[in-house]
Formats: sequence, structure tokens, C-alpha cells
Amino acid sequence: MLRTMDKSPPTDSVAVVGLGTMGIKITELCLSHGFRVIGVGHTAESGKRALEKLSRDLSRKVEKGKVSPETRERMLSSFRLAEAPAEIGNASIIIEAVTEDVLVKRRVYREIEPLVRGDAILATNTSSLSVAELASELARPDRFVGLHFFNPPEVMKLVEVRRGERTAQDAVRRSSEFAAKLGRTPISVPDTPGYYVNRILFPMLIESILVSDSPSANSKDIDQAMKLGANHPMGPLELCDFIGNDVVLRICEILHERTRDHRFKPPAKLVEMVKQGKLGRKTGEGFYKY
Repeated sequence: MLRTMDKSPPTDSVAVVGLGTMGIKITELCLSHGFRVIGVGHTAESGKRALEKLSRDLSRKVEKGKVSPETRERMLSSFRLAEAPAEIGNASIIIEAVTEDVLVKRRVYREIEPLVRGDAILATNTSSLSVAELASELARPDRFVGLHFFNPPEVMKLVEVRRGERTAQDAVRRSSEFAAKLGRTPISVPDTPGYYVNRILFPMLIESILVSDSPSANSKDIDQAMKLGANHPMGPLELCDFIGNDVVLRICEILHERTRDHRFKPPAKLVEMVKQGKLGRKTGEGFYKY
């Protein structure tokens, strides 16, 4: 029988473990909706870089008139880097946003689970891994849930909510309520490779890369075709560069390994681009130069 979660605490303090691209953007989303956030970087230096990036991003939004100077200061004052891991014990929801690797994530859980208070939710932002598999070594799998935010979280309205075999329904309910408080639309998805969005999206991304490898193909034309012909806001190759081609490759590898479906086999061109460091926007070159 699934355990019943403890009485729901007020969800006003969030911990984000992993302050890479998605972690810092999830942090900003939470701050913009009035939550206090405790950030945990891989190292003190990575945490410092994340804080600097958050400050820069908010300053740009002030310049563009999207955020007032007062809101920027309020958001920054509501964020702090954890000086010790134990500080996440004050949070009512902990969101893990580290790299897409089962072993890495499990190592993080071993470190933080003893610090998480009994009435808190422990969530993963994984986009392709099984919640049940990630929870297999947890002492409290009943409060572990998948919360998959999409990039960029402040624009994308969807959050995929996934429960593992031993996740309590109360944990799913509270996680969905949290997503709704962030102005997102939560949907329940099965705990299968890729869930809904990536299961459908990645065959298209892979096909677009294969098409781009043709001598007569042009990346801009491929993207234009999908934007004008299918009404997509961003072309598939632009999207790969935006996500990060290394991330795209990793998700392809995971989906291919777990489904054995040829549709998810990483294209040779993508593998070579990642080897060459052409990761997209974050490195200045991918399918396009930036």
C-alpha cells in the first residue's frame, strides 16, 4: 500500500539542486511567482556563476521593460546559494536538475535525501529517465515525483508530471498544485521513455538532422519549411541549437537504449557536431553560427 504523505505544508520555499541551464531558469520562474529559492550548485564556483547569470538575465529584462527594477531586486533578495547542503531541509519542495545520467542523479539523492524534511516533495526535472528507476534506492519513494519543465520555463506553459510505481497520489497532487502556482499547466504522463513530448518530438528532430545532411539541403530552408508549413514557432534545427546539441544527443541515446526503436538512433552528423564542440547557442556554433 502506498504511504500517505504528511499534512501539506505551505509551499513557499523551493530548493533547486543543479544550477545549469535548466536549474537556473527554473529558479527564475519560481522567484518570479513569489517563492523563496535555495540554490545548490555542483561546486561553489558553479553556484557563483549561476548567481551572476541570474543577475544578468534579470538586468536584461529590466532593460527591455519586462521586469521593474524593484521586481529584480525582490527576486534576487529571495534567492540564496546554500552554504551547506543541510540548508535544503527548510524547503517544502526540492527540484533536482542535474545532468541526464541515472548514476549521477542517484548519487545526488543519496546525498540530499537524509536532509529533506519529512513533509517535503523530492522532484526530478528529468526529460527522459524513468521515475521508478531513479527512485529505486530512495528510502521514501512515496514522495518522489517527476516534474519536467520545458525550456525556457518562463515561456513554456507545460509541466509533465510523472509518478513512479511507489509515488503517493498526494505527492502527485501537491506537485501539480505547485506547477499551477507557477502559472504552468500540469499534465499527468506515463512513466515511459520520453513521456509524451520527447517521445513525439525527437523523431522529428532526428529526421530534420538526417535531411540536413543531404548535399542539397539548407538548414535555414528546413527550419523555414516547418515554421511556415507546419506553423511551428521555431524550426527543428534552431530548436536543437537552443536546447544544446549535446543535450539532444544524450536524450537520443537514452531513448534509443531504452526503447531499441531505430527512430531514436542518434544521427552520425549530430554525434560528430558534438565531438567538434558545436553545441549550439551556448558555444556560438551548431547548425547555425551565433
